[in-house]
Amino acid sequence: KLERVERDAVVERQVDRFLEQFGPTTTRGPTWLSDVSIELDNLRALVTEARPDVVVRQQMIAWIIGRFRDATEAYAVGIGELTRMIELFSASTPERVALECLRADLHLRLGDVDGAEALIGAAAERAEEVGMPPWDDVCVPRLQGDIAMRRNDVDEALRIANVALSASP
Repeated sequence: KLERVERDAVVERQVDRFLEQFGPTTTRGPTWLSDVSIELDNLRALVTEARPDVVVRQQMIAWIIGRFRDATEAYAVGIGELTRMIELFSASTPERVALECLRADLHLRLGDVDGAEALIGAAAERAEEVGMPPWDDVCVPRLQGDIAMRRNDVDEALRIANVALSASP
C-alpha cells in the first residue's frame, strides 16, 4: 500500500498528465472524446476529495469532465457532476468561474434560461473578485449575451458584447 506522500505524488503526476493531454488549453483533436471517455473514471478519481495543494488543477480536471459531458450531450449528467464538484472545491478561483460558466451553459443547452441566469450571476460576481479563467476570458459575458438573446433582448446582448470587446486586450 502506498504511503500518503507517495500517493500524493502519484496523484499530482496524474493530474499533470491529464491536464497536458485533455486540459482546457489543449487542442481537441479527433480522438479527444474517445480518449477522455477511456480515462473518465481515472479523471473522476482525481476529483473525489479536495486537496488544497492542487485544488486549482483539480478544478481544471473537473472542467474537463464537464466539457466531456457537454460534448457528448449528457447535459443533465454534466450539471449533476459539476454541481457536486463545485461544492467540493470551494476555493474561489478563476478556474471555479470556468466551472460555474460551464454549468450555466449546460443549463442553457437544456433550455433552462432562468437556472442559467442565476448561475451566471454568481459566476460574474466571483469573476469580479478573482478574475476570469486564463483559457476563456469571455465565458461570463458570452453566456450573459446568450441569455439576453434567448430573452429576445438584443439591445442588452449588444451592450454586453460591446463591453466585452472594449475590455479585450
